[in-house]
Amino acid sequence: MLLNRYLLLGVIFILFVVSCHSGPDRVGVFFRIEVNFTRFENPQSQTHDGYYCDSMSACDPQIYAFIELIYEPPASSPKPSEKFVLVHSQCCANVYNMTTHNQIVKTICQVGRHPIPKRVSVKVEVRDKDLFTPNDMIEQFNCQFPFTPLRKEPTSWSQDAACQPLHGPHQIRLYYRFRIYSIYSTECFVPF
Repeated sequence: MLLNRYLLLGVIFILFVVSCHSGPDRVGVFFRIEVNFTRFENPQSQTHDGYYCDSMSACDPQIYAFIELIYEPPASSPKPSEKFVLVHSQCCANVYNMTTHNQIVKTICQVGRHPIPKRVSVKVEVRDKDLFTPNDMIEQFNCQFPFTPLRKEPTSWSQDAACQPLHGPHQIRLYYRFRIYSIYSTECFVPF
């Protein structure tokens, strides 16, 4: 009899915790941002300062990126160089299309009352991979778009757009597409 009472109390407690910490009515900000790089163009095989990547072959581009959220008013953030992750690596190519596997994802999981970002900024560094010397910077890009989430996971991406190069005379290009959608708090794995 006592065991049944504890079992019933345990089930009630678990149902209470699950109902409080899951579902779309949970108080907080729960979104997923996916950015897919679709095309890279460096027809002259040059780095950001006008030198050639390699003397005997095409560039070996590696794309490093991170997603930064832009709030109004601006919030302080850690140094950008600590956030870059390798998204794509290609051997001996200056102009090529990319598959859907060249993407970076950011999940926003903020419990409680938080501001919604106004814009998304994807910071990108494209480097020429070298075996015997340090990697050369091909170009740095900033890919910005408004934070406009859909209610559920979309089946399609935005139209392709060009990232803004930060150094070169716009002859090196990187294209991307994105999608932003709401997720359930249970997809965040946030300890409550």
